[in-house]
Amino acid sequence: MSFSYEIKSEVARLDSVRTENITELSAIIRNSAKIDKSIIITIENSAIARRIFKLIKDIYDITPVITVRKRYSFNKGLSYILDIKEKMEGQAKIAYGVANAKLMDEQGKLQQIMIRKAGYESQARNLVNGTIDVPKIKECKRAVDTMKTMQRSQMMNVHVAEKNVEAARLKLNEVMMERKTHEKLKEQAFEVFKQEMQYAENKEIDELVSYTYHEGMTETR
Repeated sequence: MSFSYEIKSEVARLDSVRTENITELSAIIRNSAKIDKSIIITIENSAIARRIFKLIKDIYDITPVITVRKRYSFNKGLSYILDIKEKMEGQAKIAYGVANAKLMDEQGKLQQIMIRKAGYESQARNLVNGTIDVPKIKECKRAVDTMKTMQRSQMMNVHVAEKNVEAARLKLNEVMMERKTHEKLKEQAFEVFKQEMQYAENKEIDELVSYTYHEGMTETR
């Protein structure tokens, strides 16, 4: 075990306050992470991997996906891959629900305005029958005009809410497709990993059989 490995393992066990934890995690991500649609950190030290996992969980309440891979390079051992992906699907579902609720609220307001307008229009028709009350007719007409203006304005609000619902729906579909693709890629990666492990195991068996065979031939001679 190298000196640097021991130092890293010792540092990983140190206690620190929240601000120090955030600074430490920021430095790790800046120097060791690959950032795309998720944050992927590859570490060769198990203690550091556990430390990063704990920092992410404690600070942001996000549980990273950990994958352990066997290295076949000169420095053989294990690599710990932490995939940090926010729960985007849950957030997208919440956003879609909020947008739908807002649309229903705006539609309800529009319906109330239309009901009030219909009431004033009915009242205006009744006022022209029998005794004519000009001030009341004018007042009722102003009310109808006001309701028409409010209706046009509210129809615009409903249109905006409908566009927001559609945008939220498209975002949710995108996130769900991304999750399914991510899961598929994880399955494929796991299959590749099993194949690599099987290849390494078969190679070790072949080398052992070859060594045993040559040893037997040497003793026979």
